[in-house]
Formats: sequence, structure tokens, C-alpha cells
Amino acid sequence: MSQSSPQDRPGRPARSEGDLGMSRDDEMAALEAAAATDLGDPDLWFVPTGYRNSLALCVIDAVYATGMDAAATGDVVDRYVSYRQANGADAYTDGLHELLRTFTEFGDVPRWAEAIGDQRITPTPADAPLKAAAVQQVSLKFVTRGVATAKDLLDAVAKGRARELRRIWCAAPGQESGVTWTYLLALAGIGGAKTDPLVVDYVSRALGKAVTPEYAAQLMNSLATRAGWDPVAFHLTVWQFESTQR
Repeated sequence: MSQSSPQDRPGRPARSEGDLGMSRDDEMAALEAAAATDLGDPDLWFVPTGYRNSLALCVIDAVYATGMDAAATGDVVDRYVSYRQANGADAYTDGLHELLRTFTEFGDVPRWAEAIGDQRITPTPADAPLKAAAVQQVSLKFVTRGVATAKDLLDAVAKGRARELRRIWCAAPGQESGVTWTYLLALAGIGGAKTDPLVVDYVSRALGKAVTPEYAAQLMNSLATRAGWDPVAFHLTVWQFESTQR
């Protein structure tokens, strides 16, 4: 996304069907070996920081990160932070109520986009939705479902509401693939591989058998705990690597 990804590496072939009876220890060893081959030094894995108390910044960064380099995305975030500072507020503690109020203050989506970040979802057609429209839409829908802060999001995911919220996120303009949903969770400091097809595919290939999202999450979190890895960094780095193979 707006940060660097692991270098592209050739994909590994799936294991043979004869490996389907692996023990849990064998599965963790296979996943750890895949990580060692594909993901590089764990100390260099990207851990998003800075937004874990601001769902507003998480949403802005996640929506704008696709199709933009790190500097351009950072400029959008910085403009929002500066606007809030000029109004005596701290963007790093903003929830979605505060974010939505900024749309009201500017008057509408186009004026917000002009001041904060005016990139469209796609370069063409010329009337493609603004990314600001996606920011506003997902914020409104999250708020109506009781998710207004980073803690609300963390609590909702812990209570099994990730699929519900992912559907809302993916219904916003330009977010259909679900790629930015994964990034949103990482920015908010939420680990785990649930509902993420890219991460599930990676685990399945490492084990040589299909696994459920729930099992992939359990295995990744267990391995991260055993190996002393940051689970958010592990999840995001797997996702980044797998996205380069598509």
C-alpha cells in the first residue's frame, strides 16, 4: 500500500496430496518455512503505526493508498491532520463522527476532496467517483452500526463482526476487491487472517491443502506467538507478498 512491500519472488508449488495428514506442529513448521522463504527478515516487516487511536486516519489512508505512492498518500493524511489542527483538534484521536463533521464543514464531498485529497477511484472516466466519496460512505455506514472509533472496530472484529463490516467496506466505491479492508485492519492494529482470501490462499498453499479462514487465522496467530513475531506485521506481510503473485 503506501509503504514498501516485500520483493516479488517466484511462487512456491503446492505440496502434494500425500501431506494432508500433517500434525499441527508439522503445519506450523511448514508455514514457518514458507515465511522464511518468502517474507524476509521478520525484523524488517512493516508494522503500521500512528493511527491506532484514530479510525478517521485509518479510513483515509486505506482508501487513498491504492493507486498512489507513499508520499501522495501521506500528503492526503497530512492535509487532514493540518486542517484539524487549525481548528484546535487532534486528528490522531479522531473517530468517524469527527471525520464526518469535516464533510459538513466543507459543505459537500467535492469541496472536501478539493481541500484534502481529490483523486478519483479510477483515472477514467472523468466522472468516476472521488475517493472522498468512499471515505464518507464507509464512515456513515460504520457509524450507523455502532463502529465509530478504532476501539469500536477492534471490539466488533473480536465479536465476530468482521464479515459484516467487510461487506460494508467493499460496497464503497473502489473498495470492491477487499484489498483495502485488510490494510484498514492493519492500520488499526488488528491482526488475524479471517475473511481475507489472499492470506487464506497463502496458508493453504504452504500446507498443501485447503483451509478455512478461521483455521488460517488460528495457525498464523499461533505461529506468530511461538516465533515472537508481531501478528499484525505477519498478517500484512503475507498479504503483501501474496498480492504480488496475482
